[in-house]
Amino acid sequence: MLRRALILLTLLTVHAVAQPTSEPTPMAQAVAAIKLNPNWQRIEITEERPTSYRLQLCHKALGQRHSPVVSRAEATANTKEIAGAVLDELKKEEKDPAKDWNKVSVWAQ
Repeated sequence: MLRRALILLTLLTVHAVAQPTSEPTPMAQAVAAIKLNPNWQRIEITEERPTSYRLQLCHKALGQRHSPVVSRAEATANTKEIAGAVLDELKKEEKDPAKDWNKVSVWAQ
């Protein structure tokens, strides 16, 4: 009986820890503060670790199946713009990305 109670307590503890928090993270707040370009669909956080973040920029589809949505140069400029905006937002929230060794990578799709 005691063994069953310990197993149940362990399962309940793991379930409680795994529940998402309702408070947005600083990275989520930083991404939400970025004003989307007219040809951007959304910016997603694909990975969020204490000092490492990966973001994905999704461009709006043009409707043509094989044509690129944006040029490589424009995609590079867009990802740099997003990375800079995210770092600026983190600084506004009194974070120090350089001191904390934060890594931000952004890729476009």
